[in-house]
Amino acid sequence: MTLSIAGQTKSVSINDTSRTPVPTYAVTSNVTSAAEGTTVTYTVTTSNVADGAVLTYELSGVSVGDVTGVNLTGLVGTALVSGGRATFAISVVADHLTEGSEALALTLRSGGQVVATALPVTLNDTSVG
Repeated sequence: MTLSIAGQTKSVSINDTSRTPVPTYAVTSNVTSAAEGTTVTYTVTTSNVADGAVLTYELSGVSVGDVTGVNLTGLVGTALVSGGRATFAISVVADHLTEGSEALALTLRSGGQVVATALPVTLNDTSVG
């Protein structure tokens, strides 16, 4: 902004600090493949996301009977952000059904919008049919 007073001109810079920083999200798993009867742990790393924010995740590539977890209903679960992170575990059920390998995929949402996806985890069928 430029001001002119009594014949003198001065320039002043104004920094707009009222903008809300853009949140970022990344999600990773602790393994790239897992056997039935084991656990896959996911870690969400965020920036500019408030502590206590609820994130929703959706699993795909598996059926409801293939996985269990805390705060997991069907194939949809929730996790809380604390200190820029959220961690949750998905147990792979040893179902004794011969199904072949499956690809466990995870989509992360905030406010209904997709904000990140995890690389698929190969679930190795350990059942003998």
